[in-house]
Amino acid sequence: MAAKLVVIAVTVCALGLSAMLLRGRVGQLPVAWPANAVIVALLIRSRRQSWPHILAAAFVGDLVANVLISSLVSQSILLSGLNSVEIFICSASMFWLTDGDVDLSRPRDLRAFAILAAVGAPLLPAFLAGNYLAALHGGTALPPFLSCD
Repeated sequence: MAAKLVVIAVTVCALGLSAMLLRGRVGQLPVAWPANAVIVALLIRSRRQSWPHILAAAFVGDLVANVLISSLVSQSILLSGLNSVEIFICSASMFWLTDGDVDLSRPRDLRAFAILAAVGAPLLPAFLAGNYLAALHGGTALPPFLSCD
């Protein structure tokens, strides 16, 4: 199991670094984060008892990738944590919606997965990350009608 977790961490780190190196410019968030897709796929095919270990290994790999690119450790911890939340929301929701029998060849499961992966799971983490990064640079990511200014 330990070797598998090391492979997970290294894979997530490599995918994270690749996504960050392919972004438009420094300081910009990547459009896609393929590491999350790999971990979600792994989780929905794994026993629930192994999820905490897989999520922890993914967090470590993601954190290493973020720290290697950014000099802000607190930002790296936050973004890695939010990625873990997104992964968990998507995986746990799929597990719950399918009673633990995820089969993406079934149209119903595929539709649920597409909605969760594209909108449902990333919504809260993206909102929190966007607001944190905007505040870090003196702005706000809130829509004008929600802003207290």
